[in-house]
Amino acid sequence: DRALSSDPSNAELLGAKASVLESGDRWEESKRAYVDALRCAPANVTVRLNYASALLRRDEANAAIACYEDGLRLDSSNCFLWRAKGDALLGMKQYDAAYRWFEMRAGTGEECCNAREWTRRGDRLSSDNHDEALRYYDKALELDPNHTLAWLGKARVLRSEKRDGEALAVLDQGL
Repeated sequence: DRALSSDPSNAELLGAKASVLESGDRWEESKRAYVDALRCAPANVTVRLNYASALLRRDEANAAIACYEDGLRLDSSNCFLWRAKGDALLGMKQYDAAYRWFEMRAGTGEECCNAREWTRRGDRLSSDNHDEALRYYDKALELDPNHTLAWLGKARVLRSEKRDGEALAVLDQGL
């Protein structure tokens, strides 16, 4: 607080304070500190990501999505915000919205939407939504037909569904 009294508009310090307050179960104070930090520095991606993550932990997913969107209005190409918004949509089980969101950036070569990221999302979905996981693996393979982890993930999902013949065909296709 002493550092904040000498520079009350320091977004980094306000964001750090908000994080400490949240971990101490002082959510309302934490929320005010995050809002103050973003008022001081609206384009501060770190504070914005931390605030949205805190909102998600509090089951305030719509507010988190709005927080990401506010940041994207300031910097529409920020990969961190793109990834976080899409991952939040996945967490909310808004599968079509998440897929369309990522699809907008697919093929751009950006890290947030490359084959590795599509595979990571397929892996995330593979335990509870096989159809969606397969869709993400297919997109990864569309972007990079040599992406081994996507082939493996797709085969793993097919095996878990007792579709061994298809899993073998996928593995052969990857070879």
